[in-house]
Amino acid sequence: MINKNFLITLLKVILTISMISCIIILFSYIIGIFMTLRGTSILSNMVYFLKILNCIVYILIIHEMFKLSDKMKLNLFDIESSNIFKKLGYYVVILAGFDAVLKMKTPSNIQFIYIPKVGSLKETFLIYLIIGVLFLVLSKTFRDHFEVNNEDIES
Repeated sequence: MINKNFLITLLKVILTISMISCIIILFSYIIGIFMTLRGTSILSNMVYFLKILNCIVYILIIHEMFKLSDKMKLNLFDIESSNIFKKLGYYVVILAGFDAVLKMKTPSNIQFIYIPKVGSLKETFLIYLIIGVLFLVLSKTFRDHFEVNNEDIES
């Protein structure tokens, strides 16, 4: 059986590596947008801007995951955990939107919804959407669990 503390430490190592990677990618996009400001189309700059926003959302998700990993050592069923899951849900749904826009014209073997002459939603859009809604359901479940426990303690 794997130790809980080992898994939490492993999660934090993975989150740290992910955070560093996202920050490096974010800076490369910011540098890229300034390097290509002249002589490029507005659409190209918009794609860079969306990629920058995408990186920022990933950084926010990793930050919330760090807070959640700290809560795992203590009591996970409280209002703060519920709020973390709610934020994670909204962030991942936002990622689904970015995925839909950024990958609309990218060719793919698997297409969720195809719109002729426009493009298609990819399978990653559906995965992000499902995970985002799952986080929102977990948020509600944690909030309900906390409220039931508080009612039991009060009575």
